[in-house]
Amino acid sequence: MKRRHRVYFIVIIAVVMFCLCGCAQDENWTDFLETAVLEIVQTGELQVTEEVLAEQEESRLQEAEKEQEQAEAFEKACETILEISTGEFIGYHPLDDTFLAWLASEYGRECVIQTAEEVKAGRQDTKIWYDLTGNTIHVLWLLYCRKTGVQQYQLEHVTWQDCASADEITLAFTGDINFAEGYVTTRHMDACANGIYDCFSEDLLSVMNDMDIIMVNNEFTYSTRGSALKGKAYTFRADPSRVSLLEAFGTDIVNLANNHVYDFGPDALLDTISTLDGAGIPHVGAGANLKEAEQPHYFVCNGRKIAIVAATQIERSLNYTKEATEDTPGVLKTLNAEKFVKVIQKAKKNSDHVIAVVHWGTEGDSNYGRDQYQLAKEFVLAGADAIVGGHTHCLQGFEIMDGVPIIYSLGNFWFSSRDIGYGACEDYDQQNRRAYDELSSVYPAEFKNLFDYGGNRKTACTGFYAESLCFGYFADERGNFNTGAGERTMTFYILTLFPEMIGQALHTSIIGKAQERGLLCIRTVNIRDYTKDKHQKTDDYPYGGGAGMVMQAQPIYDAYLAVTEQIGYRPRTIYLTPQGPTFTQTAAKEFAAEENLIFLCGHYEGVDERVLEEIVTDYISIGDYVLTGGELPAMVMVDAISRMVPGVLTNEASGASESFEGSLLEYPQYSRPKEWNGKKVPDVLMSGDHRKIEAWRREKSILRTKQYRPDLLGKADLTVREKAVYGAYDLDIKRKR
Repeated sequence: MKRRHRVYFIVIIAVVMFCLCGCAQDENWTDFLETAVLEIVQTGELQVTEEVLAEQEESRLQEAEKEQEQAEAFEKACETILEISTGEFIGYHPLDDTFLAWLASEYGRECVIQTAEEVKAGRQDTKIWYDLTGNTIHVLWLLYCRKTGVQQYQLEHVTWQDCASADEITLAFTGDINFAEGYVTTRHMDACANGIYDCFSEDLLSVMNDMDIIMVNNEFTYSTRGSALKGKAYTFRADPSRVSLLEAFGTDIVNLANNHVYDFGPDALLDTISTLDGAGIPHVGAGANLKEAEQPHYFVCNGRKIAIVAATQIERSLNYTKEATEDTPGVLKTLNAEKFVKVIQKAKKNSDHVIAVVHWGTEGDSNYGRDQYQLAKEFVLAGADAIVGGHTHCLQGFEIMDGVPIIYSLGNFWFSSRDIGYGACEDYDQQNRRAYDELSSVYPAEFKNLFDYGGNRKTACTGFYAESLCFGYFADERGNFNTGAGERTMTFYILTLFPEMIGQALHTSIIGKAQERGLLCIRTVNIRDYTKDKHQKTDDYPYGGGAGMVMQAQPIYDAYLAVTEQIGYRPRTIYLTPQGPTFTQTAAKEFAAEENLIFLCGHYEGVDERVLEEIVTDYISIGDYVLTGGELPAMVMVDAISRMVPGVLTNEASGASESFEGSLLEYPQYSRPKEWNGKKVPDVLMSGDHRKIEAWRREKSILRTKQYRPDLLGKADLTVREKAVYGAYDLDIKRKR
């Protein structure tokens, strides 16, 4: 640039001199000047061009070097991802250089490089893909297939769904529906001027249509073919034109895994499938063969892939509804867990979330059965993120198992064999409007579902986390939806190995009525659900030897954490043990002032001392005698405390006590592992010196008795030395007086 300026400057001076000297008339001078200027200009421009070219070449070389470095970094990143990453991290998809090249073209090389850096750092959280691209690895793979044509079959049975919000996905599930010809709900609908739109309030239909994904249980068949199965009490068939009614619900997917979709034989089932396909409505749980019946349907929403699978446990003893085989139509059955577990596991590998829909239970029974519970446990272990049940025509209980919400039965939605009053249309706008508005506003948005209470003329809306509700509205463990007339709800959480002992006893009489009114909530938490042992062991041999087994710390602690996370704080936690003071009416009144209480029920020869130190706030005994476990004492305390809760009828209670054998409390117990939560097993118990172990246990027993039950120490059979050492003489003197 400086040289260019210099050239221009010389030219200007020459021109000026030429003008000043009046030499314009001299042709020789003019020619000379023109020639000089031309040479100067040409020489200057040549110099400038060479400099610019040099600068451009240097810049090009720098860019090429930078590109080479980035290309090498990208290549190494690809190698890292493909060599180090686990199958789970890559979604078990056959990722290769081509996929990563496509990923770089869509999101930039830096996206791939950053992913590799996370992998090298030991982090293989699938959330990395979502954080960097806004899509999970499963969705990225689908986008890749759609763009390149690779594995086009992966795009089958996939619905790309727009969501109302970019931050959440709202799913809804109805109970049973029935559009069968001549059926009570259908007759009522046909008699209405506006059909189904007169049967449901505009507000309810609006809520259903606003859901991102809504699924209905299609408890009938769409067909004009076939004959009703002989011997079956109820058979339901609708004209295929009735499928248009699903549009009113905003239906996105239909469940066919039930005991009525086969009511008119295989041809009618195939007609049902064809009718739904023609209407563009996906379906799960049945098919022309086993492969189709097992096939999940996937929804892609907000960068996530959700799988919905369905199976039926009904009929358990009869066989009206045929099970699909490799070459015959039918439903997917799960009479035992094995078959459906495989379906869930496969769907989990290919998606971010799996929702398992199950037709199970006993009709008319509002209490879910042990078989349902055991199946649910297997489905949770298989990877289900939520379980939604149906069939019973009434609501059943719900619970959170290892963080997985389970609704055992949604009951009826548009299904009745008696009168129209049991349909979802009844009194929605009148008597249930306020309740609906109150409840629907407080549920977590991730999961919402709508259902009708089939037997009690009640319409309700509830969610997977309804158990957290209080302040008047309350859904108990049996699925009953009630109001506590503005009174507060007190909740008891009982950590136990035998939840069935609790359920039967505490849902009757005064306590049962208080739960129905929403004043009390009693929840059992099965400690076995939180063990990491594949055989569901929760106990082990005690350190230091001795008879019996000791309950381990880890499952108890994890069960406790699950409760406290749900509550939002750590409430008073009661350990039922003879080591505590005797429970009294005064104590009952004190505990009744709490909003939440946790009870830990021990079993076997005791509980690992370390978890007691970690979670227990109150050691309580109901008397000086030995029981097989803490369940009975827990029920005694719940009963006595409940009577002190405002609104619950109370009675005065009394009790008696007697001494233990030996009049000393038990010494602390420890089990595997040697160290837990920073707490170690005392060295003496691992020494192998049984004399020292016995001496240590004797000392701890006396000290505990002195600390927790000094009234017993005076009765204890102590040596003279022990009385002197542990200060028992004063007690002995008082006893003699």
